[in-house]
Formats: sequence, structure tokens, C-alpha cells
Amino acid sequence: MIACLRREDVLAQEAHGQTVLPRVGDGSYYTLDDVDAVIWGLCDGQTSLPAIVEAVCAEFAAEPGVVRADLEEFLADLETEGLLDRLA
Repeated sequence: MIACLRREDVLAQEAHGQTVLPRVGDGSYYTLDDVDAVIWGLCDGQTSLPAIVEAVCAEFAAEPGVVRADLEEFLADLETEGLLDRLA
């Protein structure tokens, strides 16, 4: 099972109707939209990528193929930013 796990040094906070991920170490931050915030919440190290796709499709009435492609891109961005780790 492939899953993602939020990094322990990243704390999600709500600010002005958006979810913000400030990094404790360097003070930088990453802002999430509504869909991204749902995905972030599911990056618990236990929820598989197909289950995340299914949850997003159910929540936002989206097409699985589109969600999967967008999910892969979003997770790659978070990984590059050092906000999460992928688990195999």
C-alpha cells in the first residue's frame, strides 16, 4: 500500500478561510485550498492513495482520472516542499 504521511514539524492552521501549513523550523508556509485541505487531512500514513482519490471524488463529485492526476502532482509538490513523506 502506498500512503503519505504529514511531517511532524508541519502544523496545519486555519487563517482567513484557508488552511496554512507553517514550518516550525524556518517560518515559511504553504497554503491549501479546500480540496488540498481534504487531501492533507487524509495524509495520515494509513490511508492509501486510491482511498484518497475515492474520498475526494465523493466529497467534490469529481472524476477519478482527473483527481488521480491532480493528486499525484499535489503530493509531489508537498514532497518537494518537505511537508510530507510517501510510504510504501
